[in-house]
Amino acid sequence: MATRTRIYDLELVIALAEERNLSQAAKRMGMTQPALSKRLQVIEQRLQLKLFQTNHTGADVTESGRCFAEYAQQSLNFFHRGIHEARQARHAHQNRLRVGVSPFQPSHLVEMLCTVELRLYRNLAIGVESAFSCDLLRKLQQHDVDVALVESPPAMPSITTAVLGVRNFMIAFHAKHELATRESLDLEDVAAHPWVFFNRHVHPHLHDLILNRAKQRQLLPNVVHHIMHAGQVPALVKDGVSVAWLTPAGAARVAHRDLISRPLVDKEIRIETHLATLASNNSALLSEFVRAFMKRHQQERQPVQMVLPMADDVIEKAG
Repeated sequence: MATRTRIYDLELVIALAEERNLSQAAKRMGMTQPALSKRLQVIEQRLQLKLFQTNHTGADVTESGRCFAEYAQQSLNFFHRGIHEARQARHAHQNRLRVGVSPFQPSHLVEMLCTVELRLYRNLAIGVESAFSCDLLRKLQQHDVDVALVESPPAMPSITTAVLGVRNFMIAFHAKHELATRESLDLEDVAAHPWVFFNRHVHPHLHDLILNRAKQRQLLPNVVHHIMHAGQVPALVKDGVSVAWLTPAGAARVAHRDLISRPLVDKEIRIETHLATLASNNSALLSEFVRAFMKRHQQERQPVQMVLPMADDVIEKAG
């Protein structure tokens, strides 16, 4: 009787073993909780095994259930791989993902995205498209890219994101500036001097967040220059009075003996790197790609420094 267990049943057992919750597993399987419970009873009767100890909503996996779920996952992987390679053999099809990155993303993250290997999709091709974060979010919504690395995205119901890292802004100024003796700065320190600030088009959300944060603290920043690139900064802070807003990579790129920078320490003003996808994603390829990337990122990521600049490459602009 056990041979009558279907692929759908394997998926159900795997979902319940991972979720440990009847309602969550049912939602994942696209069925009601009573229907899932009834199907689980049929599966256990056919296998003559008790896979789960269930109560009103929870499900504790038994040792038999744990062992079965492990092999069920392997079987499911081989099943999908067989389908995929059969289709490739028939149509010579190559799977492709379109990855969006904001212009100056951490180089190790971009490399990691481009070198993800999937057992079920061995001929995966990845195309990279560069744009500001706000433009990449629109491209996601329009299905022009499949996944994107973006900075500090606003909350959007149609998009799901995962935080990959958090960094401070760097404030750059001439070496003779009065702030040069400080190890770190707060918003009040910075607001006391003329600003070289990034153009709103670079990142509308961060641009407005910073100005609103200043307003909340009753500060009146004097923005004298709006820029698109860090390379414009040295000429604009030569007066020894102005200060420039830069990302860690931007500050490192233009640093020299006459131009130094210090981290801005503020609980609400941070540069967050997110991996973003559509909340409505139903692509098995994309889901597997995201899971593989996040797993690799968790294994390889370095401790995040919140005050001192990071050594790895990050965005030039806040987007």
